[in-house]
Amino acid sequence: MAKTNSGYIEGIYQELAEAVQSRRVNSAMLIERWTSLFAKIARGEIVLPGQLLLHLQQASGFSRRNLAEGLRTMCKGWQKCETCPEGLQRPAGEMLRIAIIAAGNIPGVAVAPAVLLASAGYPVVVKLAKSDQWFLPWLLQLFNRLYPGLETGIRAFYWPPSSREIRELLQTAQRILAFGSDATIATLRRQFPQKLIGFGHKFSVAYVDSVTLNSAALAGLARDVSLFDQSGCLSVQAIFVRGQKGQVRRWAERFSRALSKSIDDLGKGQAEASRMVKIHAARDTLDMLGQPYFHGQDFGWFVAVSENFSADFLLGGNFVQVIAVANPKSALRMLEPQKSFLQGVALACEALDFDRLAEGFYQFGISRVARPGEMQSPPLDWANNGIRLPDDL
Repeated sequence: MAKTNSGYIEGIYQELAEAVQSRRVNSAMLIERWTSLFAKIARGEIVLPGQLLLHLQQASGFSRRNLAEGLRTMCKGWQKCETCPEGLQRPAGEMLRIAIIAAGNIPGVAVAPAVLLASAGYPVVVKLAKSDQWFLPWLLQLFNRLYPGLETGIRAFYWPPSSREIRELLQTAQRILAFGSDATIATLRRQFPQKLIGFGHKFSVAYVDSVTLNSAALAGLARDVSLFDQSGCLSVQAIFVRGQKGQVRRWAERFSRALSKSIDDLGKGQAEASRMVKIHAARDTLDMLGQPYFHGQDFGWFVAVSENFSADFLLGGNFVQVIAVANPKSALRMLEPQKSFLQGVALACEALDFDRLAEGFYQFGISRVARPGEMQSPPLDWANNGIRLPDDL
């Protein structure tokens, strides 16, 4: 993009505000159109373009099949919006200018907040991540084609780091939603303490209430690990299993076979050299401790049976800790030091016990509890990091 005159971002926000105010539909109708679009993608009625997947594959290193399945899985969640329509209306006269800085590990991190806030009546400008310059623009083009003349209230751009446009966007916006590393969030918080809402590093785990978990739930947990090569904040990194050590070791061996199959089905991404170094170091540690593990032939996946949860083993790249516990409280005690970084729990249990066990995890401060295979499908209005939009603006 060529250099722009001062006031370029100001002009975009003014254009958006005028377009949003002239919309002839309310937020509920707009959300209904978006959720309908997401449902069509999730069901395969709208096919993700090959060129889109190719761009994302080249930029991210994820396999094409993994990307396609991951994006469809996200859309499966976004087809649901649990907030009542009245809750999506912005207060009268409050036309806050929203900037979303997308720098997450997986594609699509800006989609849900952008759609939710723009549908509520806020003008939204998204600064796209370098590795994800294509998905949201494709969604916006698709929406405009399906619903011509209906203003989304969203504009999305990619600008290089330290560009004039980014500086102007950060200065002009009245609220900044930032996704990225803890260092990025900390830097922005120092510069814009009054208007930043940060979504930094998070991880998720699973709790299995019985070692007799059926094969479908086992496959669901494996999928919760392997989608996006375990790179998202809702990707399962550790699994706490209720049972004796010997039982849990045998369970881990069963799970490793399910994980291997899931990765084969989704396709292997590009392994980073730094990740392989960390995995070999972790294997050396486990050998010294005499703790068992299972791994793929090329270390494309690794399942470690550990006596305690270790933050040092949050390695990503399909590396999973399996820990034997007596009950959920035992798991939460191990997680207490990392509580502020914990995002979600995949909960495998009897259907009658789900709500009771989930409540204990929610009280611990976890923002999402889901059944196996559903972790990466939060609804459109999920309170990511405990932040409920648009209320918490």
